[in-house]
Amino acid sequence: MTAKVTNTTGQVLTGGVTQQVILYDGAGHVVGGDTGSSDNVPDTLPAGMSYREQWTGIPAVHRAVRVAYTVWPAD
Repeated sequence: MTAKVTNTTGQVLTGGVTQQVILYDGAGHVVGGDTGSSDNVPDTLPAGMSYREQWTGIPAVHRAVRVAYTVWPAD
C-alpha cells in the first residue's frame, strides 16, 4: 500500500506519527489490518506538508479490495 500523508493539524508535527490500516473485502468485512509507527515520516512535518508512506506485509485472512488508512500525531 502506498499513501500520500498530509499534515492537516494546523501545527508542526515533530514527534512522529502513529498509523493504522484496515483492510476490507468486497462485502465490506474486515479481513486484516495493523497499527504501528512510521519510519518514513520526516523529523519535522509543517502544517500542510505531505510525505509518501509505503506499507507492506499487512496481515490479512482474505484478499482485500479496499483499505482505510489513518494517521495521527504520536505525541
